Amino acid sequence: MSKVATEFTEFKGLRAAFCANISAATSEPVDYADLDEEELARLQAEELAAQAGVPQGALDLIAEVKRAGSPPMMASKAVVRLTDEFGLTRAKIGILFRITTGRVLALKNLQRLVPEVAALLEKGEVKFWPAAKISCVPKDRQLAVTQKWLAGNRSENSLRTAVMSATQRTYFKR
Repeated sequence: MSKVATEFTEFKGLRAAFCANISAATSEPVDYADLDEEELARLQAEELAAQAGVPQGALDLIAEVKRAGSPPMMASKAVVRLTDEFGLTRAKIGILFRITTGRVLALKNLQRLVPEVAALLEKGEVKFWPAAKISCVPKDRQLAVTQKWLAGNRSENSLRTAVMSATQRTYFKR
């Protein structure tokens, strides 16, 4: 079975367990009515993590990122740490953060940004998804693409054009 198929199967199993609110940590039923939204989310994440075999250190890191309001670069560092240090898959991270696996991958790719573009992301001058697209550009061209896009009309189309022109290779010389 391919890696993608394995991750998808794992994702489906974890998602089903999460939706069923099965408690693996305790055998006692939990009264969800008395919990506020934050406590409920924390409890559900702990239950899911216990079922998936997620270490406590990974849970602490996820809770820290959620408390901080999840600045993109902080969340990006956390995703890289969760995959490298704790061995979590994108599917598990997505469920624990309640985000799609595509967003998990985009967060991980933010680590490829040059410091100048990462600083613009932190300041809020560049939003998350444009920064994720810019991270696909070779590092020596990222700042130029970002400046070109910021100087223009900042549309999705102009960003796509800038990224595509920066990543094009000339294979045939005339």
